[in-house]
Amino acid sequence: MKRLNNTKAKQSVLQCFEETQFAVALSELTEILDGKMNRTTLYRILDKLEEIDVIHSIQARNGKKYFARNCKHNGENHSHLHFECSECGRIKCIVTPVNIPPVPNYRIHSSRILIVGKCDLC
Repeated sequence: MKRLNNTKAKQSVLQCFEETQFAVALSELTEILDGKMNRTTLYRILDKLEEIDVIHSIQARNGKKYFARNCKHNGENHSHLHFECSECGRIKCIVTPVNIPPVPNYRIHSSRILIVGKCDLC
């Protein structure tokens, strides 16, 4: 497992995830960070954070990639649902464990499930 140095840029990115309960797109992160780093640095940090299992990505219906802090249940990462609101477009992790059935001849490491509907804020 690779490590990511504890830099100001990394701390700024992690702070963004701490301050929101929704998944965020790269464009939103760029706007929030407002010139604190260039896109290349942001991409590199996001890739590393995903690689070391601090965040995960979700692909929305529009094909855009969103990022969220990894959700823990009983101290462990697990497969869970992602809810995309058809009204406001927000994406949120639903921390309810999902049991993925075994698939013969395949070893499953993770799953990404997106459900769509209307959120409680809309």
